[in-house]
Amino acid sequence: MDQTSIPRKKTKIPVRSTSLLRFNKPALASIPSFIIESIFKWIQPTHVQRYRHLCRLISLILSTPHFALLNITQFNHLYEYTESKGLDVIWFRAPNCYQTAYALLNEYSFQRIESINFEYPPPPKTNDNQTRSIIDGRIPIELGTHFPALTYLNLANNRFHSSIPSTLGHFYNTLTRIDLSRNRLDGCIPSQLGSLKHLLSLNLSHNWLVGRIPASLAHQLASLQDLDLSFNRLIGPIPSEFEKLRSLVTLRVNDNLLWGEIPYGLSLCTNLETLWVHNNRITGTVPVEFMGLTRLVEFVVKGNRMSGYLPLELGGMRALEVFWWRNGEAGARPVVFEELGTYFTQVDVGEGCVGDDNDESDSASRESGFGAVWSRLFGKVWHT
Repeated sequence: MDQTSIPRKKTKIPVRSTSLLRFNKPALASIPSFIIESIFKWIQPTHVQRYRHLCRLISLILSTPHFALLNITQFNHLYEYTESKGLDVIWFRAPNCYQTAYALLNEYSFQRIESINFEYPPPPKTNDNQTRSIIDGRIPIELGTHFPALTYLNLANNRFHSSIPSTLGHFYNTLTRIDLSRNRLDGCIPSQLGSLKHLLSLNLSHNWLVGRIPASLAHQLASLQDLDLSFNRLIGPIPSEFEKLRSLVTLRVNDNLLWGEIPYGLSLCTNLETLWVHNNRITGTVPVEFMGLTRLVEFVVKGNRMSGYLPLELGGMRALEVFWWRNGEAGARPVVFEELGTYFTQVDVGEGCVGDDNDESDSASRESGFGAVWSRLFGKVWHT
């Protein structure tokens, strides 16, 4: 028989056992803690936390403020605070113990910080030499204790989750602008934000915030000009206390689950230029007192459950350019007003929402009620 035709038995090549590569967890647990610290402190802070899964002892040691301070000290030349490096990596992404240690090492620098801006993507014109990435984590509770001079906080367009820390209320003497929009923040709006007496702008839009709008926001925010709480899951009425916000220029609470009526006290906010309350569950009608909002440019109330007739006195709102009504399930159609200076340019109303009490035909509605009054005030009306 030909030797070449005899099938050869495949021999299994012995593979070296990988058991030597596995960590012996009981043995690791018997190592003194100072030896573990002396080994792991030489691993960069951005990587060392990956080894916490080795055993419980290592996890506990790597989570202590003592080790965090040892670890960061070895690499302090890399993470010494500048506007563009270190702060986002350590402060926002690391465990709390690292945030505390990092703040202690840079205490002098932190006390002078007036602005924290980690909006993603960063503005096109920036002095930063490195590319920022999206920050995924919690907003540190310690944020309110380590930056006594902070005036501007912008963490927009990231992936921050959990609740807004109430410690932000500690900046009652300094903070003027807060932008936490377009994150994944949940929980309620902390009432402590109402103590920020120098706040000019507060933007919490496009998050997962729940609960009621705290009335405390109106207690000391006499300087507040811009308030944006849109695109959340807020419930309850618009606080009547908002009438105290006399400096308010922009108010956006649209796309929530708000109910109740629009507070007539908002008519006292005579600086209002933009008022968006659409896509909620608001009932009632537009308060006749709103005729005093002579600076109002955009007024959007569509997508609610409002009814009744619009007060003809609203014709005195000569700065109004955009007015969207469209409520209920009536067959709404857009109505566009001729642009005359700063007068009406866009109006969107629904059938049966305006005019007199008679349910007239479409042609009659063009000659009476809302159409006739407003055409006399502002010019021709086109029904499309």
